[in-house]
Amino acid sequence: MADALSKIDALEPARQPDELGRLGPYRVLRKIGTGGMGRVYLAEDARLKRAVALKVMNEKFAATPNSRRRFLEEARAMAAVDQDNVVRIYEVGEHAGTPFMAMELLKGGSLEPINASDQRFSWEQIITLARQVCFGLAAAYQRGIIHRDIKPGNIWIEANTQRAKILDFGLALAEGPMGQLAGRGSVVGTPGYLSPEQARNEPLDDRSDLYSLGVVLFELCTGKLPFQAKTIPQMLVAIISHPAPKVRELNPDVPQPLAELIDRLLAKEARERPASALALEAELVQVAEAIDSESHAALQIVTEPKAVAAKPAKDAKVSGQMSSENEPKKIDPKVFWGVSALSALSLVVIGILVLPLFRDTPKPSAAAPLALPKASRPEKPITPQTLKPLVLQNLTAVRSQVGSGDFAILKFDLVNQAAAYKEDPTRIHAGAKVVAECHLYLQSADGVRRENYALPLRRGAKQLPSPGKSSALEFRFNTASVPLGDYTAVVTLETPKHQKVSELTTPLRITTNFGSGELVGFKTVRTWAGIGADTSVGEKAAKDAGDAKQLTLAGTSDQPPAKQQHLYLRFDLTRWEAPREKLEHAVLMLTLTGDAPKSPFEIRAYAAGEALSSDWQESGENALQASDVPAAGDLGKLRFLGTIEADNSGDVLKNKTDAVRLYGPELDDAIQQAGDAITIILVRSKGASKPLRFYSKESEPEKAPGLALRARP
Repeated sequence: MADALSKIDALEPARQPDELGRLGPYRVLRKIGTGGMGRVYLAEDARLKRAVALKVMNEKFAATPNSRRRFLEEARAMAAVDQDNVVRIYEVGEHAGTPFMAMELLKGGSLEPINASDQRFSWEQIITLARQVCFGLAAAYQRGIIHRDIKPGNIWIEANTQRAKILDFGLALAEGPMGQLAGRGSVVGTPGYLSPEQARNEPLDDRSDLYSLGVVLFELCTGKLPFQAKTIPQMLVAIISHPAPKVRELNPDVPQPLAELIDRLLAKEARERPASALALEAELVQVAEAIDSESHAALQIVTEPKAVAAKPAKDAKVSGQMSSENEPKKIDPKVFWGVSALSALSLVVIGILVLPLFRDTPKPSAAAPLALPKASRPEKPITPQTLKPLVLQNLTAVRSQVGSGDFAILKFDLVNQAAAYKEDPTRIHAGAKVVAECHLYLQSADGVRRENYALPLRRGAKQLPSPGKSSALEFRFNTASVPLGDYTAVVTLETPKHQKVSELTTPLRITTNFGSGELVGFKTVRTWAGIGADTSVGEKAAKDAGDAKQLTLAGTSDQPPAKQQHLYLRFDLTRWEAPREKLEHAVLMLTLTGDAPKSPFEIRAYAAGEALSSDWQESGENALQASDVPAAGDLGKLRFLGTIEADNSGDVLKNKTDAVRLYGPELDDAIQQAGDAITIILVRSKGASKPLRFYSKESEPEKAPGLALRARP
């Protein structure tokens, strides 16, 4: 057996009785899996005495230079991704012409057998799983890697933590498990989970993986794939041409917000899906909140007992409330007739003993009809008139100008102006699951309104404000699918049947995004150039903070000065050769180190101007000290340059060069009007208690704070 394995996978002969063979420094112990690319073995790294999962490319694909090269390139790229929801790759290499990679050894199992079993998932579990997959996908997308084969078999559930981990990132590029589609060239993936653009053999972006994740969620909710066919060509035609069935058509018990999001993930065109994995994760959070709100509302409704729902078909794997207890059971005929006879005898006894008691009971008067039980009374229709006391107010965009791909945030208030009990919608419609809905539309210059950028905000009676009170609400959506231009953001209040009650508007501009991606045509000036400098300043900052390899941003602006550390960055503008008046755009860039908190944060930027001498030093006698610089209470006197809003959830910004950015007209104007140098002060305004740390000019020069500048043509 060992000889056969050695021949197939280029293993060296075994040296110990418990081995199948050797592959370089790895003791191969036993096979634990087989895939389209090769085999996976339990192995031990003889150097570190660490158990690993060793994936070895099989002989067929290893003999193909293109497959071998892509395997190694993708595996090495993924080895640089350090994120909790992606399987960790320890080493990528090639031994005797056979590529291999050593990965962390996981306990648990893939989602595939769990999905195929009778185990049910709650809606909370499905949403949590989807969010974790989104974090893993986002970490890979930051390095330009698309999975191309998201399916239950490539989603691992850890035994102890129940954490989801994505397997086999990017390996579909090398060949893919669809051997049956070899004649179609580069079409890769698994039938049933392919996106329409994969089936059409078109260029892909990360939204292709979001479609495949939508198929996984569809299957978890309904027990079926959206499309099923006997042959692969028929499957491809269905994926490309046939509309996907709605989730609630197969399982009406799926909460409406979750079903709507899955339906959007299965859109034929990528632009109609969420714009990115992080955008999808944000929408999943909103879905969870919406389901929770509707559940609380349902608890307030007193209804007659419902008939027990029948269990779905055997192949329906829906989560939650259904169990085998609801299945009809076969009854023994002898038991049936025995119970029937006993029931008949009981009726006779009841007739003899009880019926005489009711002989003299008066009949109800025809003039006084019996009142229906309260739960059976028909609900009053929800109309714009019954919702008239509900008013929208104070619609504002957190940023009226948003870079394409960034999140737009619209905040507004929902006010209940009911003056009397009989006018209060929360009383009139106390039994309704959904009383009112808020919808978001974007209206372009030609007057056309488009929706589906954000899920509706649905509110039951208990979620509505009481008379004289208001509720603060917001829409948050990714703008990647919105064409550049000027828009009117429209927020409407509607009935559940989409009858408009009122609306508010505010301007919104979607511009070119300098917040991520390559800055074409820019020249970057770093803090190590010329008279540039960078340092951390605060009461607890070290005296030699300017010589440190990290810049520390601690505390938040609402905390006492003793808990804060600010960053001071000086850029030598003489290093930019173009005339200052020709400056078109400027972008401030920083790089987070590896120990930053995995959460959102917000940083406010100021230009020091005349409040600080331009010849300040990082260290030595003229080093900046907390007593020499503008204090937290004095920042309002400085020139405000803008706010950096960033999210390091899932470590997506970790060690990513120049990923934390600030740009806008305020920064452009300040640089145009500055002298030979400009000092920028950074203060954290929101975030976790753990400090933020950035690379300084004393560490890696290309990750030091930078100022990217571009001149007009």
